[in-house]
Amino acid sequence: MSDQPPQGWYQPGPPSPQNGLGTAAMVLGIISLVLFWTIIVGVICGALAVIFGAIGRGRAKRGEATNRGSATAGLVTGIIAILASVVFIAALVPRGCFYVGTGTSPCTNR
Repeated sequence: MSDQPPQGWYQPGPPSPQNGLGTAAMVLGIISLVLFWTIIVGVICGALAVIFGAIGRGRAKRGEATNRGSATAGLVTGIIAILASVVFIAALVPRGCFYVGTGTSPCTNR
């Protein structure tokens, strides 16, 4: 007997890599890094980038994905964006400049 499948049949190939989370982590990390000053977007997108980056790195380590670099970039930029947002908040809140609402901001009256 031969190890070849019968004529007309084909061998299925290896599964395609699951690179979606690593790519999403990188995109969200870049967005959060650019928009860290919006605080909410910076923190939320940064947190999602960290989560997706960690999962993407795990998939790459197991051989299920091929974009370990993108996942790592998303993880790192997400962490930096979260830290930048926290520093931004810490710098503005004590001065009374963290203002949400209508009317004039306390920072513009100085």
